[in-house]
Amino acid sequence: MKNLAIEAPDDVQVETIDVLDGPIKKGQRLLVLKSFNLDRFAIHLALFKEHIDIIERPFLDGRVQAEIDELNEKVALLHEIVSGAEREVRIRNEYYKLTLGEYTTLNPPPQNIDTLFFFPMESTTTSSSTATSDGSESQKTSSISTLGDRNKTDGSSSGTTHQTTTTTQNSVTQSKIVSPDWKSDQELQTNLDRAKIEYGGAKLDADKAGKHLADALDKIKLARRKLAEYEALLAAQQAAMTITSSYEGTFSSRVALGSFVRKGHLLALLWQIVGFGLFIRIPESIFQ
Repeated sequence: MKNLAIEAPDDVQVETIDVLDGPIKKGQRLLVLKSFNLDRFAIHLALFKEHIDIIERPFLDGRVQAEIDELNEKVALLHEIVSGAEREVRIRNEYYKLTLGEYTTLNPPPQNIDTLFFFPMESTTTSSSTATSDGSESQKTSSISTLGDRNKTDGSSSGTTHQTTTTTQNSVTQSKIVSPDWKSDQELQTNLDRAKIEYGGAKLDADKAGKHLADALDKIKLARRKLAEYEALLAAQQAAMTITSSYEGTFSSRVALGSFVRKGHLLALLWQIVGFGLFIRIPESIFQ
């Protein structure tokens, strides 16, 4: 006869006793135990699963993809802004190359470039005023002299006035040449540089978002894999709480229904009846 002692695998409560004492068959259920540690483990796994579901939800309902699409649209818009700013600066530089030669917005001319190449409006006004004053003084002097001198002075004044008008027209014509606005040019270049910085930052954010998306999905997959392993372990341990007979024999319970026992406590005894044979040797002389 083979004896088997059944002990508590953990701190458990005896939830069900199917057989108190008596013969049993192989595979028959004997005891059902309840482990509070396994119950806590099951609760933690359920919370872990809910936590994974909450983290995964934005990836499934399209919120994360919508943010990534918005970043990509921002990158495309900033790229167009940069292209427009570069085109505007290039057009301005080409204009300066045609009008000023080697000077560009990146290579500004000296500070006195306006006085070297253009006639400001203020000088025109001053010269006109001076010419008019000279004409008036001449006219006054002629009127004090004689009537004949007055006619001469009037002719002189007419010539002076005609010369002044011609000078003014020439000055105005020359002042119509647009002088380079270096302050405006620097603003164009500053806007271009700012747009490039914003474009680079947006492109970097979009690249990081794509990589973060891939990392987050990998972490979710890893968490799902861990969850599956823990669930399989829990299922195996919960199955071990149901004790069945591994062979045919006699069972005797050592605990009461509903009792709480510590790990290693004796729960029951199982005896296996081992069959035996009898060998008898009979001498041949008996049959003679």
